[in-house]
Amino acid sequence: MTEIGKFNRYRQFRLSQPIQLPEISRLYSLEPIGLKTPFTESLSSYVLRLAQAHCVTPKKLIMGEIAPLVLGDRYTTEIASKGISALLPNSDAKPGINGMRSMTEVVVNALEELTLREDLSFLSLITWKGIIEEQKLFRSKKAICPQCFEEWKLRQKTLYEPLLWSFKDVSHCLRHNCQLTDSCPHCNRSLKAIANFSRLGFCSHCKNWLGSNITQDLPFEIDDEKHSTIENIGELIAVTPSVKSSLSLDSVIDKLKLVHAHFKSVFMRAMDIYQPFSARDASFGEYVKKLEIITEHKNEQPLNLIKLIVPICYKSKITLSQFLLYDVFVLSKTLQENLNIKRANNSRYWHWGL
Repeated sequence: MTEIGKFNRYRQFRLSQPIQLPEISRLYSLEPIGLKTPFTESLSSYVLRLAQAHCVTPKKLIMGEIAPLVLGDRYTTEIASKGISALLPNSDAKPGINGMRSMTEVVVNALEELTLREDLSFLSLITWKGIIEEQKLFRSKKAICPQCFEEWKLRQKTLYEPLLWSFKDVSHCLRHNCQLTDSCPHCNRSLKAIANFSRLGFCSHCKNWLGSNITQDLPFEIDDEKHSTIENIGELIAVTPSVKSSLSLDSVIDKLKLVHAHFKSVFMRAMDIYQPFSARDASFGEYVKKLEIITEHKNEQPLNLIKLIVPICYKSKITLSQFLLYDVFVLSKTLQENLNIKRANNSRYWHWGL
């Protein structure tokens, strides 16, 4: 009998089957925050958290680990000593890594190889490349909500930056009804998406805390259409992981053709009623013309999210997720109900239901 505290020793230990050891990632397989929600973490935020988890600066992580995979044979020790901007330039013409640039896709591939994750593409909009137009969609500088930072700090939650804050048309935070800020309240300098020595929640220049619980003296007013724009951008981010690979520019244009038919029915019915056009009726006519140009003169150009898709959803009383995820039959029925359109028996024409 083995004495207490002693263990039997064996020279060999044979298994019926070999042990399958999991593959080990070079970097921590850090889980992104908020996937499938409007507050999904941005790719730039993920890189900053990954650097923080490894106790290194963003410069060291990007230029030491990501750059070799991105540049391949072009990577040299001289490049490694340079700043982040040498690999990830940031300007109005080429906004940061959260959009649809080719560099975004390369960085995502490198990060997924280093972390062995398969969901990092959803931290940017590269899923929508070729479908949604990128021009003037993203900020060239970082914008943050000070009250979100302060709330997360007080509740001891992980600090991060939602992808939603990267869009130019997201001017304020719906949760706190306050404007986003793109400069440090202490040194007044603009905030880069990723700087050499960035730290989440702090200014990369003066190192001061960016959070604040100070509310504005007057409530920040925002009209319904602007509110809808911000909500729909959030929906676009939330549904991205659920989008089927079959979704294409052609399939989205087919849905625009359906919307065009319904809008045209509304507009034509309004013309039959002998009374002055209302602003609502006139705006339907405006979108009928826009959609006619896009659907009839197809040029394979990506669609404008802010000036076309979001306003159409607003006028149709549907959400962006309904527009993107519903099949044409369900979408048609929803449009009929929302626009109060009825179809006459044995007729191919749509009629405005009065």
